[in-house]
Amino acid sequence: MNRSPVVWLGLPIVLAAISLFFVARKPDVEAPVERVLSETKRVDKTGPTVDPTPPQVSNASLISIPEPFIGTEACAKCHADRHQSYLKTHHSRSLSLVGAGHSEKTGAYFHDPSQTLYEVLVHENGITHRESLRVPTSPTTNVSFPASELPVKYVMGSGAFAKGYLLEDSGFLVQSPVTWYRKPDNYSMAPGYDVKDHLGTTRVIDEQCMFCHAGIISRVNNNDQQLIVHELSIGCERCHGAGAEHARLYETKPAVGSVADSKIVNPANLERIENESICAQCHLQGDIVVNAKGKSIWDFAPGTRLDETRKTYKIDGKIALNNAKQEDKTFVDHFDQLWQSECYKQTDTLTCITCHDPHHTETARPVSLVQTEHCMKCHTDESCGLDHDVRVEREQNVCYRCHMPQVASEVPHAATTNHQIAIYPRSGSEVATSKTTEPLLRQLRSPKNEDQSIERSDIIAAAFSELDGHANAASPKQLSKATRDSLKQLVSRDKADAVLHSILSRGYRAAAEAATDATKDANSVSVDWSLAEQEALETIRLEPRPVELRKHALDVLLAKAFDSGQFDVASRCGVELVQTRRSSKDAYNTALALARVQQTQQAESLLRESIRIDVRYDRPYQSLFKLYSPLDPNLAEQIRQAGMMLEVWETAKNSASE
Repeated sequence: MNRSPVVWLGLPIVLAAISLFFVARKPDVEAPVERVLSETKRVDKTGPTVDPTPPQVSNASLISIPEPFIGTEACAKCHADRHQSYLKTHHSRSLSLVGAGHSEKTGAYFHDPSQTLYEVLVHENGITHRESLRVPTSPTTNVSFPASELPVKYVMGSGAFAKGYLLEDSGFLVQSPVTWYRKPDNYSMAPGYDVKDHLGTTRVIDEQCMFCHAGIISRVNNNDQQLIVHELSIGCERCHGAGAEHARLYETKPAVGSVADSKIVNPANLERIENESICAQCHLQGDIVVNAKGKSIWDFAPGTRLDETRKTYKIDGKIALNNAKQEDKTFVDHFDQLWQSECYKQTDTLTCITCHDPHHTETARPVSLVQTEHCMKCHTDESCGLDHDVRVEREQNVCYRCHMPQVASEVPHAATTNHQIAIYPRSGSEVATSKTTEPLLRQLRSPKNEDQSIERSDIIAAAFSELDGHANAASPKQLSKATRDSLKQLVSRDKADAVLHSILSRGYRAAAEAATDATKDANSVSVDWSLAEQEALETIRLEPRPVELRKHALDVLLAKAFDSGQFDVASRCGVELVQTRRSSKDAYNTALALARVQQTQQAESLLRESIRIDVRYDRPYQSLFKLYSPLDPNLAEQIRQAGMMLEVWETAKNSASE
């Protein structure tokens, strides 16, 4: 592999200096930040206060189950046989604490595309994941530039295919870039991380990410990125509904009433759409999700329709943002595949639990025999178009091996079953479909679902598609005029919908920032910024909780205030952001605003915090160099050399991928 030349560095004490960024320095004063409600509010003489390290969450929270839930262990007291069968399922092992039945091993993996070394360190107090950038110092030598070292809090997954890891950092959960794969029994990059410019340890796990792995959670101070886990794995109540009323009923009158009056949900008694919704709450995944107004995915209750809580969209023919082909998510695409199957469309009974018993994943009978019997409920052996002997020779006469073949997935080292039941060519597992040349946004829904109340969600999904760059990879990430006008019409009908105000705010900001040349006059840019600010302020007024909507709005207000020289307002917005989410850019932007209102110590602390969160982010090095130069030239020089090391690493990484 040919590598372009790089500039070699002398490294007397640079690596030692870098280590100081891994200890977050708290400011002298700690107090709650005031809410940002007015752009004209002045910063007092002492300036705003900021603590970039939110409080830790105690493990003791695991024993406290909030009403109306009671937890799987409580269910087991009366349903011991069901509980024992549940313990053999993958759902019972969807999330666990480190050391709880897992035997993790020390290991290391060097990721060549990103020139990064990952080490899994097992010790008596737990497990840590260490990340280091490989920086060449000569044509034959290199050094490790420390990036992060964080403890593992949770293990995700049963280990049937793989095990992922959630790291803990100052009350936040962060996805580890490293995953253990059953085949080949070793560590490698997590799904989506096997690229040159991956996220490292910057992806924070929020409540939506945890929904498909944890049984019961709650928020710390209503923050959707700081979570308390009350029940680790997917438990009884995720399929049968909250159990408090059911338990109270049978504690007082053990034999009371019928099953229908038992205050608990039996999925087998539900209509098809409601039945499917229980599985779809985790197994229906697409590219864009739109929650119903005022709801999150945790508001879904078994026995109701999932589309009353959220709607899911897929972008067919989408392109990755770098114009490369984006891989289909076949591993989590089962519902979309099943709904396109003629077997599904022509019956009123076929659904997930037709073939999958959620209480039993292990059986003494061969899986091939069990699944063939499912097919024979509607089909006969004679109905197959191939001779019996041919079927036996090809696939031992097992229906699903021909009609639901294994396909490669986006999860490394793991194939999955294609749930589009069809007749496939022998050369592969693809079904002939029309290819779209332009990205097509469509809602994932059962053909049996006749619900038409989708106007709001369709418009919001289109807006997300445009702002995230999926609508057209060649165009800027902006709202189209048609989508913006549709959003404004929705707002005119419901001015209290914070989601709509938040999207409009992002859209106006995108339009203002895209006008960097002569495409717009200064007055138009000013109007866009004013509209972005107006919508952001309305979002904050409607949403007092530190959730995603509010954080987006604060981000817009920070940028607008800084750009217009209102650094007091910018600093207040930034202070709330760094206290409610883990972001190196938030810390950096807030530091710049604090420096402008003469809060130098606070600014210096956040610049260091920015580097600690993401050592690859180069801007804080430049600012710290300027800050330290008149005060401590030696430290300033160490910072400068650390920044140069990042440049060398970036060059080496680009060379390795050529």
